Amino acid sequence: MSSAIAERLTKVLIAQYLSKKNYDGTLQHFLKEAGLGRSVLELGREVFEDIETIVSERIEFNEHQITARLAQTSLNDSIDAVGQRFYLPSWDHTLQLQALQFSLRPRALAVDLQLSEDSRLTISTADKHVYFYNGDQDLQREMTLKSGVVRRCGALPNRAATLYYYTCGMDGTLTIYNDAFQVRLQHKIHSRIVKNIEFFQMGPKPQYLCFSVGLDNYLKVHFIDIESFEVSFQDERKFQSACTSFQLAKNVEQQPVLLFTQQDHSLLYAVVWHEGALVEYCKLALNSAKFSSHAFNVLSSCLLDLKPPTDNSSNASNHHLVTLQEGSIVAIATSHTPYMRLVLLEVPEISITDFQTGSGTKIHYDKIIRNIATSVPQDSFSQSIIKSCHRSRGVLVGSDSGIYAIDVSNCDSWPLLKNTQRVKALDSLHDRIAVGFADRTIELLQWYPST
Repeated sequence: MSSAIAERLTKVLIAQYLSKKNYDGTLQHFLKEAGLGRSVLELGREVFEDIETIVSERIEFNEHQITARLAQTSLNDSIDAVGQRFYLPSWDHTLQLQALQFSLRPRALAVDLQLSEDSRLTISTADKHVYFYNGDQDLQREMTLKSGVVRRCGALPNRAATLYYYTCGMDGTLTIYNDAFQVRLQHKIHSRIVKNIEFFQMGPKPQYLCFSVGLDNYLKVHFIDIESFEVSFQDERKFQSACTSFQLAKNVEQQPVLLFTQQDHSLLYAVVWHEGALVEYCKLALNSAKFSSHAFNVLSSCLLDLKPPTDNSSNASNHHLVTLQEGSIVAIATSHTPYMRLVLLEVPEISITDFQTGSGTKIHYDKIIRNIATSVPQDSFSQSIIKSCHRSRGVLVGSDSGIYAIDVSNCDSWPLLKNTQRVKALDSLHDRIAVGFADRTIELLQWYPST
């Protein structure tokens, strides 16, 4: 058999297999790229044997060796199926990233960057500058702050048309600006640098609960009313060690829920804002052993937001936050070396009725869904960043060797970009990715269907 005939027959068998398995989208692309007509799908088994029969006969006398070789194609052992309440889709390989151009790109090292709901981008750099871009990537304002490098910056969530921005300086001061970039209020919320900050809007007016963590190892809650220039302290919690990851979400009763981890603790803490106070709801063990010595630290975490949006999700209160309900999952990046692991945890439903019954804090040891070995290299000094990527339906990792992608369905991981520089800042929202590299390169990328 000539090589041309063998290649032609292989294409026909593959097309028939895709049709048989109802891989319609893949079949359409394959017929187009292989130059085949749909008539090849009508050829019956009496004409050609199907591809499964040919493969099964090929491996019949060498099944053990081939099974062993197939196992080497994945870092993980056989992947068990998860419950139907969990949504773990495959990575959308029909998409590709394209770089977007934006005016007056910063030239200094990015310290922090954030994408807001209307595709606005905010960047703080090591030379004490903060850049504010609109949804069309046009620079609206460049600010130089005398107070030092801005550790956190971004846009406040607001249901009204007015825009508000914020910066957190080196001295723990929170500054809020209006859409003309005039200072609306300033308040020192921590005695040292603010590591993490999140906002929960209390209603249609610009009134917020501000949840923040500083290098002073305090979790603090402040009430902010921008219209009346009021900032009032509400509650605080002292950490036993440094906070290593911090996420704000909401439950079905629209209460703020905090998920955080601490240095040298293999637990994820769930704390609810209930009746004007921080109330510890439960703890989730990051390993299944009740009695074990500390084995790893948490480098980063993110709530998986991979489900298709509902019609009313964009109109809901605090729609920038993930709603914790049945099947909610949080991803944890570990400090394992020489390669990072990704732990997927089920977050239990958090309801007001649980507080009314007086049930105490519970430690869950049975919430680990998957413990994924990845190909993301790291050492004891790495500070990997993970983000949920809704558009591509997976997890992004900002690592020492560039950006990696993780398919949470089949537990595969691979380099996503050619740039292999260390990632210093990363954010992902809807169909855009913003990333700052150690070589001072800052990229804004967008997902597009492959042509």
